[in-house]
Amino acid sequence: MGMYAYIAYNGLKLRDDVAKRPEGLADQATGELLANVLHVPDHSATLTSEFEQGAFYEYKRSLEYSMAIGCDGRDWHDVLAAMVGFDRNADAAPTDGPFQEILHPRHAFTVHGPKTAKKLLADFDAWEEKAKTFSDAEFYLAYWWLRCCFGHGAQNGAVQMTRQMPQALAA
Repeated sequence: MGMYAYIAYNGLKLRDDVAKRPEGLADQATGELLANVLHVPDHSATLTSEFEQGAFYEYKRSLEYSMAIGCDGRDWHDVLAAMVGFDRNADAAPTDGPFQEILHPRHAFTVHGPKTAKKLLADFDAWEEKAKTFSDAEFYLAYWWLRCCFGHGAQNGAVQMTRQMPQALAA
């Protein structure tokens, strides 16, 4: 199944000259393969309104934040939801409030832009003291870790949740 991870991208620049090739994404003019390109799917652009639909963005750096820390057989997001009173199983989950951008099932795997990252940073700061004592040290470590991730995405960047494959399956 894999473990969740968040990837923070910095130094985004819109690329409207990207061609999809069987071997990967390439510059339309030169044919050169592009390594550092983030695709923002239509559903992400619709949810966040910070990106063009279906657009490609070149980035200068990406940092992966594995959620393997703080999980110990549980979904860290469930513990966060319990802390802030967010019912992840409700038919009509709220569309505003703390951390809803990463807790609402509709937002899973969305590419979040700098505006959303800044809002989430404010949520992390507002709930910091409660997070320190809510669950256990592993929960708080993951809380701090993910706050760092969204801090990187807040300045001309983006953050996207993904899945990491376990090492045994990736090999």
